[in-house]
Amino acid sequence: AVDEEYKANEECVRAQSNLLDLKEEKFVALIDRTVACMKRMEEDRARFEDWAVWGRSRFGVYEEKLVNLTVELLKVRLKKLRLLKDEKLREIAFVREREADFKASVEEKEKAFYELHVKWLDVSLMMLEGQEKQVKYEIGRFDSDDDGLRRLKEKEGKVSSRRSKLRNQKRDCEKAGKAGKYKWIYDEKSSLAQVALLKRNELDKQESEKETQRKVDERKRAVERVRTYIQKNPSPVQKKPPRYLPPSQL
Repeated sequence: AVDEEYKANEECVRAQSNLLDLKEEKFVALIDRTVACMKRMEEDRARFEDWAVWGRSRFGVYEEKLVNLTVELLKVRLKKLRLLKDEKLREIAFVREREADFKASVEEKEKAFYELHVKWLDVSLMMLEGQEKQVKYEIGRFDSDDDGLRRLKEKEGKVSSRRSKLRNQKRDCEKAGKAGKYKWIYDEKSSLAQVALLKRNELDKQESEKETQRKVDERKRAVERVRTYIQKNPSPVQKKPPRYLPPSQL
């Protein structure tokens, strides 16, 4: 039943991944065409002296279009990375606790999740940079200071704040990764992360029991070494000095 559930999840993930691949291909093609148009316009700038009169505004439209398409492409790539991250959590959740390489298997998948998460943070930062540019384009279309402009500036501030938080998160993430600490990956709110956490807790429990047993065995060995030493090197019999007797009893 567990294997059937895992296979069903695999098929679902594969279908979602294929759909995202198609979307990614579409945006890549649109971006390539937009970049090609901009290159031709750049060539026209060198050829025509009056290009600034008729070409500058059109070039600006393509610049904004390129930003919008890039943001959409990055959103698709974030979803693909999210699927891959969930797949790693699912693999952890389905690791068999009685496997000989249970510990190595869990830790290997945790490291893979960490590497995917770093990529996810990088793409998120690029997307937020693009969203900041989008807001700036919108702000540039306002001539007066009204409620709409104020809302856009608030949005710009929120995007900038989000970028700052993600940069800090990436720094902390990489620091933990270098130290080989990955338990933070289970802090996510998803039920999948909580199921995977059960396996990490089981691994921690096994490791704790092994460490406790190691200490018990070490104490036993220490006691046995002392006992063996005493048997091989018995202490000499010490004669007690004669008991003191007063002169009247001599």
